Amino acid sequence: MNLVTRVLIVSFVLNIYLCPIHGEPDSRKYTFDEISIKREEPNNGGLQLEITKAGRFRATHLTVVELVQMAFELPAPLVVGGPKWLTEERFTVNAVTEDAVAERLNALSRDARKTAQLDMLKDLLQSRFGFRSHWERRNLSHYKLISGVPKGQIETTTTGYSVDGGQDYVDIESAQAMATLARFLTDRLHVLVVDETGIKGAYKLHLKWGKPEGDSKNPGDPELMELPAIKDALKQQLGLILKHDSGAVRALAIDDASIPSPE
Repeated sequence: MNLVTRVLIVSFVLNIYLCPIHGEPDSRKYTFDEISIKREEPNNGGLQLEITKAGRFRATHLTVVELVQMAFELPAPLVVGGPKWLTEERFTVNAVTEDAVAERLNALSRDARKTAQLDMLKDLLQSRFGFRSHWERRNLSHYKLISGVPKGQIETTTTGYSVDGGQDYVDIESAQAMATLARFLTDRLHVLVVDETGIKGAYKLHLKWGKPEGDSKNPGDPELMELPAIKDALKQQLGLILKHDSGAVRALAIDDASIPSPE
C-alpha cells in the first residue's frame, strides 16, 4: 500500500463528508442496517474506498486495524496490541442504512454528522468483528508539530480533500490540514508525529524537501532518513517546527477481536 493511500485511510472520515451542510444536533444512535463482510486473499488487489452517500460505506481490501484507524481517527502508532491477524488479514466491507436514516444524516450539521458516522463504524467493528478496546497512556518516542511563524505557502481553502505526495514533496488540501500533515509525516518518517500547532480550519499546503544523504538500513530511525531535510523544509516553507518528545501519549489498546464467520 503506498504512502498517500495510507494517509487517505486515516484521514477520509475527517474530510469526505465535511461539506457545508447545517442542521440541528441529533442525539439518536445511528447504525448500519445491512452489513456484508468478505475475507480477501492477501494479494487480491489494492485498497479502495467508496462513499456514495451519507448512509453507504464500502471499503475494499482493508485490515481491521485500518478500519480502527478510520473509526477512532488515529495514526497507526497509536493503535496497539491485539492478535497479529488484525494487521494481516484483509476484508471487503459493504454497509448501508435505510434511505430515511441517510436523509436524517444528511440533514445534520457537519460536526454532528461526522460524529454519527464515526460511531457507525465503531458499532460495525464491535458487532461484526467483536472489537473491544480501552484507552491507556504509553511512553512513545514521537515528534510534536508546533507552529512558528506562518509562511506564505499555507493558504485557506473552502474546497474538498486531496493528498498528493512523492519522493520529495507533498501537496495537501484538507478541512483538517494540520492533522493530515501530521499523519503524512508519521507514515513518511516511520515515527509518530502529533499535531500541536493549534491551527484549525481548511488549508492548502505545499511542502518540498531535498533528498537525504546516505541510505538507512533501519527504516524506523528517522534521524538516518529524511528527518533533517523535512524539518528544515517545514520551518522555512510553512513556519512549522518538529520537536522531539518521549513522554506519554494516549493510545488505543486492542483487547479482543475475531474474524467474522463466512457469509
